[in-house]
This record gives sequence, structure tokens and C-alpha cells, in this order.
Amino acid sequence: MGRIKHDLEVELDQIVDERFRDQHFVEVEITERIVKRLTDWAKTFGLVFAIPLSLLIISLGTLGIKTYNDFIGDIENARKKLNSKLEAITSTLENSKKTADDVEARVNAIKGKTALMEAQANQVQALLKSVASLSDDVKVLTGEKQTISSLRAQNKSFGIDMDHNIVIPDWNKLKNAAVDFVFIKATQGLSFVDPTFADRWNQLKTSGFVRGAYHMGVSGDPKGQADRFLKIVNPVRGDLLVLDWEPGVSGRDMTLDEAIQFVSEIHDKVGRYPIIYGGTMLRDVTSHAKEDQLKRIVSCDLWYARYSSNVPTAPKPWQDWTFWQMSDREFIGGIGPVDYNVFNGTKNQLIEYSLR
Repeated sequence: MGRIKHDLEVELDQIVDERFRDQHFVEVEITERIVKRLTDWAKTFGLVFAIPLSLLIISLGTLGIKTYNDFIGDIENARKKLNSKLEAITSTLENSKKTADDVEARVNAIKGKTALMEAQANQVQALLKSVASLSDDVKVLTGEKQTISSLRAQNKSFGIDMDHNIVIPDWNKLKNAAVDFVFIKATQGLSFVDPTFADRWNQLKTSGFVRGAYHMGVSGDPKGQADRFLKIVNPVRGDLLVLDWEPGVSGRDMTLDEAIQFVSEIHDKVGRYPIIYGGTMLRDVTSHAKEDQLKRIVSCDLWYARYSSNVPTAPKPWQDWTFWQMSDREFIGGIGPVDYNVFNGTKNQLIEYSLR
């Protein structure tokens, strides 16, 4: 910046010298001509005109000096403005450099944090592999592995269920791990919507899974809950709908009568009953239910949560389960632990079931 300023000042001085030299030559030439003419007149007319002529010459000289001084003043003003602009540019460049240094420092800090996070992620992955290996050992000891092998030998269809707490890095890995269906949480109560639902709902469709959406029921306005669930899911043919009927983490649990109202509202709106999911609470409540209540709730196919190495028997009033949630600690397709489920039929039968 100092070099640029010096070059501009040198060039400005050259311009001033050239313009003043040209103006000076002109003034000298004019003055000489005036003096010569006045001298000629003086010779002709005598001293009568000598004094006025002298005064005229002095006035002309003064005018030339004034013109020069004004010109130099303008140049100085221009020089000051130029210096001011150069100082402003220098200040801007210095501030820009400071900003660039700050940005570079922040980028380096982010890079450092990213490297740390990657290292921690690798540690977590290694830990998950260890846990998965330990889980396999547990399956062998409990007989769960043999049960899964037996069900696969019968060509049963397997799948998972999840909410937003489960991260899916690659849907293709799940597909390659023989996962045929995926249930995801859509809503809970009258207000909550799972933040990952919309994106995952579309991803399941494009990835070729049989997809299902479930609503976590709570006490209060079961018809309103059903209507909101349908609005969020907007189901089409082939989509499975589920009422998740189990104890909640807060508030009062949905009663059997409320569950009946919920599933009836779904039936009235879409022409079919949803699947009902439950475990211990469902078994206990239905074991003491009235006959008319059982006749209405049994219209829903059962998704039975029963963590066991042995294939369970469905609780009354159901003759058999349609889906069985056999584990909540499965490691599969690069994720886990996750809920693991089996459909009581083959993959083709599952597809037919979803299109009924």
C-alpha cells in the first residue's frame, strides 16, 4: 500500500510540473509581448503613458501569481483527498486481513473439533461392535438365536420399529440385512409429531420396505387423537397403521374404552381397523375386560410385545399374534440396539397383508 501511495504522489507531481511549466511559458510570452508593445507605445507617446503602463504590467504579474497559487491550492486539496482515500483503503485492508485471520482461526478450531468427533465416533462404533458381539453371545445362551434361526427356516418375515432416537445411516444396509418391514413413530397424544417421521416415511417408500406408522395413545379425546394421526400419516394402500397401547412415561394411560374409540374412528375413516400393539398392560387389561369390549378390540390384529426366546402364545381374546416383538436389543444393518419383530408369515404374505 505504501508503494502505491508513493507512485501516485510522484505521478501527481509530474502532472503539476508539466501544467505549471506550460502555464508559466504562456504567461511569460504574453508578458513579453505586452512589454514590447508598451515600450513601442512609450517611444511613440512618451512618458504620459509610462506610469499607467507600469501599473498594468504589475497587475498582470499579480494576476499570474494569483492564478498559480489557486492552481497549487487545488492540487494540494486533491492530494489531501487522495491521501484520505488511501488511508481509508489501507484501514479497510487491515480490517479485512484481521477478519480473515479470525475466520482462519475459527476454521482451524472447527477442524480440530471435527477430528475429535470423528475419533469419538470411531470409538463408539468399536464399542457397538463389542456390544453386538456380546449380544450374539447372549442370544446363544438364552436360546434366542436358535428361535430366530428356526423362524427364518420357516421363511418368516422380519422387521424393526423405531422413533426419532434411532439413527439410520444407510437404509440399504437394513435392506441387505433381510429387514422387510419398518414401523416408525408418527404421533403421540393430541400434539406431538415425531420430527423424523415425514422424511423417513418417504424414504421407506422409495427404499422398498413395507412401511407402518404408529400412534402412542394417551388418555383423553381418543377420536381427536385418531383424526390427527390420520392427518399426519395420510395413509395410502399398502401402509400399516398401529395403535401403540402401553404405559406412558407421563400422564394417565389410555383406557380400554378409549382404545376402542380410537380404533373405531380409524375404521370409520379408512375402512379397516389398525393393528394394536401391547404387552403386559394389554394382557392384564384384556384378561379382566367385559365380553362386549373384547369383541370390539379383537377386530384389531395383534402386535405382541413379549421378549422371550420362545415363541409366545397370544393373550385372550386373540387366537394368535400377527406380529411379535421378540427383542429390544437387536444389532442389525449397522444400527442398534433396536426393537426386532417377526411377522407371522412369509415376505409375500406380508405384502399381501399390507394390501388387504
